[in-house]
Amino acid sequence: MPLFKRHRFLALLLGFSALLLSAMPAYAQIPRSTWQELTPGLEMARFPFPGATADSDSFVVIVRAHPDQWELDAHSISEEGLDKGLSSREWAEQTGSSVVINAGLYDTDMQTHIGMMVTRRHQNNPRKHGNYMAVFAFDPVKKKLPAWKSYDLDTHSMPAIRKQYGSLVQNLRLIKRPRENRWQPGGKSWWSEAAMGEDGKGRLLMIYTPAVVTMYEFNKVLLTLPLDLQTAQHLEGGLQAQLYIDIAGHKQEFHSGRETDFSRPNGYGDGPAVPNVLGLTRK
Repeated sequence: MPLFKRHRFLALLLGFSALLLSAMPAYAQIPRSTWQELTPGLEMARFPFPGATADSDSFVVIVRAHPDQWELDAHSISEEGLDKGLSSREWAEQTGSSVVINAGLYDTDMQTHIGMMVTRRHQNNPRKHGNYMAVFAFDPVKKKLPAWKSYDLDTHSMPAIRKQYGSLVQNLRLIKRPRENRWQPGGKSWWSEAAMGEDGKGRLLMIYTPAVVTMYEFNKVLLTLPLDLQTAQHLEGGLQAQLYIDIAGHKQEFHSGRETDFSRPNGYGDGPAVPNVLGLTRK
């Protein structure tokens, strides 16, 4: 979401704060979910999320990918030569990705990623953002390196990371390795969330919730869930946040507090158009 639109959207959400705080139950009571294998190396789980403004929003869905079987890539309208953004479903069709999520916040030109976003093929934004302390690196230059890895820029340098990986996406940090919530309680910004993280086994986690909460509460819930989550970064919040899954003929999209199963009639339809996304494809 462009920054000027975000301020307007966040102002509307402040009115929900008292209701959300009163509705927040104890995190220790969050039930465990069973992981569902969508296809080899790719799983999905759905957990209850406390603090949602409505029962329909009280969940978080997570897609977990194994680095030996899946690869991550970044896609942008600047690389594709498109005049405008696409929904996550349309991006999946455009790129052949099985799972698609937002790449991060973008500038007022409606195409440039706010943090650094580069691949070997294309540089959407080659400039480092001084206040964004999380970077997800993928496409290693040597086979011995992990297929992807999340780095904290207050403990690793960007030039050193760039020497090891051909693709980088820099974003606002949520959780610092290992398992440190970097947001403070009492925040006055609330939104639904799309995020990405890494667990203790190096598996990638794509995360979406329609629950409108502070990032402190969002992180606190994630760290309570049985994810072994080590680190996470913010991708998008509010109406633009979305996650799309297309596996073995099952097509499902999460966005704007809505869930669409494209295999059934009378769904809500596509999410908002966004200029940059991250996608998973099978190796």
